[in-house]
Formats: sequence, structure tokens, C-alpha cells
Amino acid sequence: MEALTGSSRSQLRSWAAGFAFLLVAMLPVSAQEASPNLYAQATQAMLDRSFPSAQIEYVLLDARTQERIAQRWEHPETPVPAGSLLKLFVALAYGRMENSARKFPTVVCHGKSDGCWRTGGHGSMTLAPALAESCNAYFLALAREVAAGSALERVSAEYELPPPPAQKTAAMLIGVTPEWRIPPAALARAYAMLLRTHSDATEREVIGLLLEGMRKAALPGGTAAKVGPHPGGVLAKTGTAPCVAGPGGERCTANGDGLVAIIAPADNPRWMLLMRQRWTTGAHTAETAGRMLASLESANAQRR
Repeated sequence: MEALTGSSRSQLRSWAAGFAFLLVAMLPVSAQEASPNLYAQATQAMLDRSFPSAQIEYVLLDARTQERIAQRWEHPETPVPAGSLLKLFVALAYGRMENSARKFPTVVCHGKSDGCWRTGGHGSMTLAPALAESCNAYFLALAREVAAGSALERVSAEYELPPPPAQKTAAMLIGVTPEWRIPPAALARAYAMLLRTHSDATEREVIGLLLEGMRKAALPGGTAAKVGPHPGGVLAKTGTAPCVAGPGGERCTANGDGLVAIIAPADNPRWMLLMRQRWTTGAHTAETAGRMLASLESANAQRR
């Protein structure tokens, strides 16, 4: 039997990806609810073929039930640096301390001198725009207040996240430094939990502002703009975490890993996608996540 050429292998992968896409598309709209295992298997096969790179790791959940649909992350229960994806939980803790969504400050970001990644600064920032543009200066200001209390530990417990280390620093709490690490599976579930019905009025107001910021993040000017346009809109948060060697022994070839959390469609959430792409930025990872989301949307549209 002749060995496959590079061209033949590429054609085989393309055929397999197309078959997996067709398998998902052939499922009726009700298949995810009636046969979740079949839907999950077909989706996993499609994503494995369409996104084969080992540098792309992801956890895909049903945003409504938090049940896993597909996953390629070798050790999803092993804590990893989460970068700016931690900022939402700092904001939740700050809201609880102040017991009012209206008491979030306005912070003027001057750039590097304020600890922000944007050299020229973001200017005057309030919560939702600061989240959309991932302004470090804004969230460092919140984290300095949060670090002195115990509100973040309560938020962590309620969202089923490990608590931050006892010796908290503001930089650690917003993911600038990698000490507070979160298992990917837990982080994906925590983002999905934002969609729950919350009885506390302040919590609802704060989450409303955070979801507004996530929606703006996926629009032009936001850090997740490369996710692109999608039916019903997208809620997104990007992060760039310090790169750490993986449990398999692979070494870092760049300073950071890009992460993005996506909830879509924004108008009627169906998927919660957490993705990490090794050795790049969160902004670039959003582009890859956008292509994965488009694959899910296309398969879903074919089933209608």
C-alpha cells in the first residue's frame, strides 16, 4: 500500500472535516436536547478535524446547562494562569463591597505609568468600557480595594473557583502575574454562571454592566473585535496570560498565551467557549475562536 503524500493527507483531513460537519448538520434541531451524546460526539469530531493544531485548546459548554459539548484540553482540571479573564470576578467582588453598581469609580488611565498594557493609556474609564478594552489601570484600582477584604473569596466560592492566594496583590488578582490559577473547566463554568438568574439586585446590576462590556469587547475597538460579526451578537472577554510550561513538558516559545471566553449568541446564549492558544495574545485567539464559532453556527443553521 502506498504511503500517503502530503497532498493526500490534506485531502483526507478535508474530507473528514466535511463528513463531521455533515454529521452535525444532519441532526435535527432537537437532537442536542434529545440525544446530547450524539450531538456532542458529532460536534467533537467536527472541531477536531477543523481545528487540528495542538496549540489550540478549548472547552465548549452548553451555556444554558453548563454541560460539556466538546473539549480538547489535556488537563482541564489543572489550574492555569487566566490573565484578564479574572477581571470580571474582581468587579463582582467590588460590587459586593460597595453594595451598589452605581459606586464603581471613574478611573483615568495614563498607560504604562498606571500599569496598563496600552502605552498611551485609555483615558477616562468606567466599568463597561474598561472591560471592553481590558484596561489594567481600571481593574488595578478595583483590585487594590478588593485585596484588603474577603469579598473575592466569597465570589470565588459561589462561582466554584479556587480562592486567590492568601497574600493577595492587585496585579495577581487581575492576572498580570500568574499566581492565581484556575482550572479551565471551572473557568468555563464560572462564565456560564453569569447567565443565571440572580436574586440580589446589586449582583444583577453589576452582571448587566459586565455583559455590556463583554458585548462591546466583541465590537470594533474592543479587545475581542477579531471574533468578527455573528448572528445575535457575541459576549467576549480576552486575556493574555504569562506562559507556563505544560504538564507534558513542552516549553514556552513566547512570553504569553492568549485566552478568550465567548458566550454566543449574545441575544439567546447557546454556547460558552473557552479557548487558549499557545504563544500568542488574547486578541489573536479571538480570531481563531470566531472561526470555531462560525463552524458551530453553520452546522446549526444546516439543521434548521
